[in-house]
Amino acid sequence: MRLQDKVIIVTGGTTGIGRALVERCLAEGARVLVHGLHRDQGERVLNELATPHAALHCDDLADPSSPARVVNAALEAFGHIDGLVNNAAIISRATIHTATV
Repeated sequence: MRLQDKVIIVTGGTTGIGRALVERCLAEGARVLVHGLHRDQGERVLNELATPHAALHCDDLADPSSPARVVNAALEAFGHIDGLVNNAAIISRATIHTATV
């Protein structure tokens, strides 16, 4: 168990690759803060995982103040942080001049 007792934040952890990363981290012994955008989807994931080693935090990372809330949620749930998987993404087409946060 390579991640035994490590605390990992996985952004975008409620679907696809992020969900698979959450499952793998848990299988390797980690405690995981699962980040997602939609609460109903996140709660479904937590119910399916059925482990006390996972906690949920829903937030929109487009909000510049959200990373601090994600970190605080991990600290409240598990007391410290050992790693981050920055997986969350929404693909939009823009140039450097037209892109928003």
